[in-house]
Amino acid sequence: MAMRSTVLSKISVGMESAMAQNLWNDSTRQGKAIRWLAEEDGLEVDPSDTEVLVQRYALSVIFYATGGKKRENKGWIKKANFLSNMSVCHWNEPDDEDEYSYPFLGTDCPDGNSEVKRLSLANNQLTESLPDELGLLKKN
Repeated sequence: MAMRSTVLSKISVGMESAMAQNLWNDSTRQGKAIRWLAEEDGLEVDPSDTEVLVQRYALSVIFYATGGKKRENKGWIKKANFLSNMSVCHWNEPDDEDEYSYPFLGTDCPDGNSEVKRLSLANNQLTESLPDELGLLKKN
């Protein structure tokens, strides 16, 4: 519970109160992301590393919000290493199926840095629109 409180305090800084309220509710996409980050994330992120926490939080909300976790045979075709214990820069996999999209599915951190600069989820059967948390990625 202490880790969850620490994660919540780091993530909720600067959020609108309505969005921050969703962090406490385990049935919301935000609550699921916080629970995963605080209790299940195998990477065991240092709570003082706000940049990494925010990126992992934003991407996990995207995962939960758009059907990354399949329900009733609806949802992502490929998980692309999302919610794995790897760096978010490795939350991807090759995508050779669509010649007009990026050659990968998932995240991209160009130039060897640890900041996600591109996200490609094309043709992956997203079930809803991308959530507002996508904007958290550009703030880091």
